[in-house]
Amino acid sequence: MISPKVEGYIKEVPVEENQEVAAGQVLIVVDDRDFAAKTTQAEAVVATEEAIVATYASRLGSQQAMIDQAAATVQSAEADLNRHSSITSATRASSPAILRAGSASKRRKRIPARPKRRSARRAALVAEQSQLAVLARKSARKRRVCYRPAPACS
Repeated sequence: MISPKVEGYIKEVPVEENQEVAAGQVLIVVDDRDFAAKTTQAEAVVATEEAIVATYASRLGSQQAMIDQAAATVQSAEADLNRHSSITSATRASSPAILRAGSASKRRKRIPARPKRRSARRAALVAEQSQLAVLARKSARKRRVCYRPAPACS
């Protein structure tokens, strides 16, 4: 009994009926055009998925840059707040008369806005970090999937 490992149409039969054959001798040649087409299609799928993984890697890099920028903005805002707080404290301690002037009321009105900006910048940083986590999960999921033809996956 003869059984092929692949399916396909017989292209050639190089032996005659009732001819003696040796072990390892070719008995039939299978047309490989269907297999070649499926292989090409599978390779195209692999290339597409690799491009998607590369896109995620690129997006991860740019997302990290955005996080770094947001963190620097938060750090700068905190430094500004500390600097303004220390200037305000020093002014209050050294010259109480300045606080009684009209500019003191302006300073008091501006100070509450700073914590709001700082909170907004921190929220932006958290949002960027969340986006990075989402992209990392998507990228890892794409890397785990095997899109190669069956012989290469086994």
